[in-house]
Amino acid sequence: MAVVIPRRTQKYAAVSALALPLVVVYLLGMYRTFGVDFATYEAYLGSERERVPDVGYRLLMELAHLLGLRLSEFFLVQALFTLAAVALLANKLKSDIVVTISLYILHAAIVRDFSQSRTALALAIYFIALVQHRRIAYLLVTAAAVSVHLTLAPLVLVYHWSRMVVRFQKAQFLVLMVPAFGLLLSMAVVLPMVSNLDPRIDIYMSWNQDLYGTPVGSYSTLLLFLLIASVSYRACQVTGDEASKVFLIMIFYAAVTFIAFRHLAIFAFRLSNVVAALYPFAIGRAIYLLKSRGQNNLFDVTVPLALLGALLIAVIIRPGSMDVLRETQPALLTYGQ
Repeated sequence: MAVVIPRRTQKYAAVSALALPLVVVYLLGMYRTFGVDFATYEAYLGSERERVPDVGYRLLMELAHLLGLRLSEFFLVQALFTLAAVALLANKLKSDIVVTISLYILHAAIVRDFSQSRTALALAIYFIALVQHRRIAYLLVTAAAVSVHLTLAPLVLVYHWSRMVVRFQKAQFLVLMVPAFGLLLSMAVVLPMVSNLDPRIDIYMSWNQDLYGTPVGSYSTLLLFLLIASVSYRACQVTGDEASKVFLIMIFYAAVTFIAFRHLAIFAFRLSNVVAALYPFAIGRAIYLLKSRGQNNLFDVTVPLALLGALLIAVIIRPGSMDVLRETQPALLTYGQ
């Protein structure tokens, strides 16, 4: 007797087959033996942990040292934790898990330096905070996430502000726009103030590596934000979903952040990416909601596919994106020797 596999199961299996290679590449890429500042972080893990600037990350490296983990093993554990955190939050937000995981990995690609890696770890911890039901638990886990990397703070602030904007019944547009204009107009004051709090800011402002200390040379990130906003807007339009409205507002602020910091590429890209970091869940939730309502509009299919395609192309052409894989195989072959 022939076994009939439901069409929905076939489609899910096909998409999962596409996502699985991304997960494997992500894990292999995180289990690495080189990268920007690799030697510095090896020294941190070895005997110079007091030099780690963020107290939460320093404590994690203390724990890794006590457990006898190598730096490559530490990053592999981070990758597994991140995947679990993404899956937990996707489940809570009813965000299509395959789409969410795929988008998250495509965007993160394989982080090229350790500042980005620490930010990614802080984000993963914050995802755990967002699944908490008790306020005290949320606050404690959020504090832990911010202690791993301070750049997480803008995401936390924008997330809660966006939720507040959605709940406003009157003057909602004014409440939305005032902080945006304030950010655009106050950048000359903000950076010097922040640099007094963290001396690393001055270093970043004059950093020539990858042209980070120079003005933004490409505005393709804004196109990415536009694609994300299109999907979230469609979900709002069709379903009236409040969470999708929150995501849409967050993407708006991410675009404003990018424009406000356009004179310094390192801040424009990193801060706007952090503010927009929940977008894989926004896309996954939109697709879940639209599928649940039986929406088969061409728009609902082409925009997410265009987004995936754009991210894949960006990963492939981004300078250095695949360099991190070069020593992955030697790392695996020499493991345990």
